[in-house]
Amino acid sequence: MAKQVVAMPNKEVFDAEAEAALTRLKATMHSTAQHAPNLWICLDNLEVTIQLLSSPTGSSQTVFKSFNTLAATWPSRRRLLQIEGGAVRIRWVPGHANIPRNKAADCATKEGTEKTIPTSHPWSYAALKRHTRSQAASRAQTY
Repeated sequence: MAKQVVAMPNKEVFDAEAEAALTRLKATMHSTAQHAPNLWICLDNLEVTIQLLSSPTGSSQTVFKSFNTLAATWPSRRRLLQIEGGAVRIRWVPGHANIPRNKAADCATKEGTEKTIPTSHPWSYAALKRHTRSQAASRAQTY
């Protein structure tokens, strides 16, 4: 698998992982969904996992709500006759547990969030919070 880095300016790794989960769910709904009863989404970010399994708070709420809305349609998707409705299942897996390509995926996610920040992209709550803290600390050091 080739390394793919997508620029996600003004976002944090948390936001990027949430958007990646939504992107994979959308892709699966339009491709292989008819062949499997369940879709397993495995994440090594515990906070993203918790937000996907509950009512989202904080950063990327619209992404989590979109994910949950789409996941709710999984049982009624077009599928082969012998395939049961099933569900979207979300699991946390420990990072750095010798899972193939996990480190490469984490590095690509981090690299994408560190791209140059154009002003035309909206800030995520988490990125704005980090940026504000960084700016405040920097200004405090100058006094």
